[in-house]
Amino acid sequence: MTRLRVRPSLALGALSLLVAGAGCSLTVDLSGYAGGDDAAADASDTALDTTLEDTPLDGGDDTLDATPPPDTLGEGGGDADGSLDASDAADAADAADTHDAADASDAADAHDASVDATSDATSDATSDATSDATSDATSDATSDATSDAISDAADASDSRADASDAADAADAGPCATVRNVGLSEIMIRTISGTGDTHEWFELTNYDATCTFDVGGLRVQTQSWSTTSLAFINKDSATVPAGIKLAPGASLVFADLKATFLADASSYVTTYGLDTSLIIDLNFSFGDLFVNGADNVVDVYYPGATLPSESTTVKARGMTWPAVGRSFEFPASCDPTLRLLAGSPVTTSVHWVDTTSVAAEQYGAIATVAAYGTPGRKNDLPTACP
Repeated sequence: MTRLRVRPSLALGALSLLVAGAGCSLTVDLSGYAGGDDAAADASDTALDTTLEDTPLDGGDDTLDATPPPDTLGEGGGDADGSLDASDAADAADAADTHDAADASDAADAHDASVDATSDATSDATSDATSDATSDATSDATSDATSDAISDAADASDSRADASDAADAADAGPCATVRNVGLSEIMIRTISGTGDTHEWFELTNYDATCTFDVGGLRVQTQSWSTTSLAFINKDSATVPAGIKLAPGASLVFADLKATFLADASSYVTTYGLDTSLIIDLNFSFGDLFVNGADNVVDVYYPGATLPSESTTVKARGMTWPAVGRSFEFPASCDPTLRLLAGSPVTTSVHWVDTTSVAAEQYGAIATVAAYGTPGRKNDLPTACP
């Protein structure tokens, strides 16, 4: 039961108030206040009991009793702000929550935007880097492959050029120019008189290291004419292209190659002479040399227009060797001693007649033994005279 006291300040007469609620009613009788008498009002207040019968609204909890009524008449009997403050606080809290939620949402959005931006930037950077790397790798690979192919082609070309250069260098090197090739032995007479087709002479490569291409080397022989009192040309010949002459090897120039090979058939076989190094003079002007006269052998190296070596064979101013013996420069002597400088250049005193020993017999001409070492080393004497 709830007791309600109402003090009106105006003569309102009888006033009935109906408070509607869930199972409750309120009736107020204000008739005693018509005159505005405070004492009567007080008496009436004392006598006035208003019974409020209420049915619990919330399972027996009388929430209305705990909540003072609002002071609708302005006398301060109840504080209407009490429930409003709680509601306002709740509203403020809700507003704050809403605001905070909005802030949180904004912060989350901002964070998400930042994350998205970072993620996008990272993703873009990664994608760009991957794309660039792939593109660069592909480009580099293509470029490198092309460059390598060009470089390889250039290397192959360089290799061919190097090989060609090496060949050219060999051709243009220290052994490219013929030198130190000169007269080493001469067979002036194999028979007495004229018409001697068995004559020959020899040139030796005295260079210690070089094999020369002597193709194009030319020889010219001359003999002193007692009639014209001058040297007249005799036989000549040019070495065929491609003929190589190793250090210590010799070329043999025969007045008639066929005759020489017939004379020295056993010798050629025994010593294994290279017959390509036997050059045919073809008996162009009869006897290669004139017996008893001064004879000259001119040697023109390939391309030369003047004799590279011109040797006058005087037999040391003495009589000629005996018939069937050659006149030679011994291999036991230093090559620099071979010629005697002067005008003309002559054979030096170190030249000797071959001896009549079996080791130096190269053939037989008719019934006469022929001694000499054509196409091979002049072994005797063993000491330089």
